[in-house]
Amino acid sequence: MRANLLAQGVSDAAISSMVEFRWADSTSVNYNSGWRQWARFCASEKWDDTIRDNPSAVHVVNFLAAVRAGGLSVSGRLMSANWVRKVRSTVSIMVSMWSQTNVRIGCHPLVTAYIDSITNEDYRALDRRVYRYDDTWDTQLVFDYIHDHPANLLPTGSKSERIKFISALRDHCIALARLLLACRSSDLACVYRGASTAVTCLRWERNAASVLTGVSIRFYRPKERNSMPVSSKGYSRWVTIPVVPDPLICFATLLYGYVSYTAVLPCEDDGLFISAKTDKRHNNRLYSLSSQRLAKSMKGVMTASGVPDDFMSHSARHAGIALRKEGASVLIATGYQTKPWCDAEVMSLARMSARTYVTHYLRNIRAAALDDDGPSA
Repeated sequence: MRANLLAQGVSDAAISSMVEFRWADSTSVNYNSGWRQWARFCASEKWDDTIRDNPSAVHVVNFLAAVRAGGLSVSGRLMSANWVRKVRSTVSIMVSMWSQTNVRIGCHPLVTAYIDSITNEDYRALDRRVYRYDDTWDTQLVFDYIHDHPANLLPTGSKSERIKFISALRDHCIALARLLLACRSSDLACVYRGASTAVTCLRWERNAASVLTGVSIRFYRPKERNSMPVSSKGYSRWVTIPVVPDPLICFATLLYGYVSYTAVLPCEDDGLFISAKTDKRHNNRLYSLSSQRLAKSMKGVMTASGVPDDFMSHSARHAGIALRKEGASVLIATGYQTKPWCDAEVMSLARMSARTYVTHYLRNIRAAALDDDGPSA
């Protein structure tokens, strides 16, 4: 990439800035992996650098078909349409950076038709669900489950009982955070405790009598869309979640308890926010949960709550946004809100543009229906 941009007259300083700050870390990892596969495929086909740096739609489709078949992966297994789309984006975005046409090859009808075909194949033939939903689920299920499975008092029994309790408390905090903040798992992975350094992402709100009144959270270097850049210094704005009367479903109270119970765990600076229940240390340090582990925790609570199985953990962001708008009565009844929010306030909370909100996240809440098998779609 550097050589191609230098050839276009882009300064080395500008290239270094783009490489370091253009994408989130996880995106950069995917792009590096995708571009290596593309370069390896070009070499195997004996294509020169001209084709590698300026491919036709036919070249790209043939490459994506090889990726799909698993020919470029270590496992050799059939790759999902979701991964093929990421690889397509890698080639398309990289090539467009030095292309003179200002048209991304990934948008060519031949390429998009192939992506659509394997997406449908995943859904229809392989029963792989995707993130697109026509509606969203009723968050009251999660609130009821957390209320009926309390995790607010640390047991005094055996060590295994305490670990089980802290694990349940952790999962409850993750589920409430995903809904009340309308955030992604990757956002929560960017939260630091901020106890010993200047990196502060978690702040306890108290009144004059030092009574806890809420918790404020912001995300450090969150994953943002290009049209919605982060605020200064890479932080999102503070979002305050108030204390509510019912301690069993009070996010601030439960999170304060979780942070207090896990404060004795060994960690270094701000590395620990949401921890694993087991003591898996690296260099004598416990790391916070990854986005994948956070998503798995959210899905576990959703399943236990009776959320229809066709919804993946990613849908928690849809549900959180719908909760603020269409399901506001739940938040008003519990004390989290005093009135329904308008679209502008919901979009501000979720940090997204109006187009993204309407196109991808404005969903009707699926009515809870009972049949012989219990809650269903």
